[in-house]
Amino acid sequence: MVSFDLNYRAKLWNISGGEERAVAVLDRIVKNADVLVATKRTCRRVWNPRPEVAAKSKLDPSVFFGMIDRS
Repeated sequence: MVSFDLNYRAKLWNISGGEERAVAVLDRIVKNADVLVATKRTCRRVWNPRPEVAAKSKLDPSVFFGMIDRS
């Protein structure tokens, strides 16, 4: 089980390519994670609109997206 804490910091990414590069790098990392820890705000900033998600494990991502939609 691989987990990733998505903690986006704009000031840090500004010295390494900005938001566009951050999205590209973080997207590659997240695709290899089974569990993603992130705030709703960060997810919306990095993936707006949200990506198509396919469950690769027993964890169902629709539960998470349903939670976002209800808030």
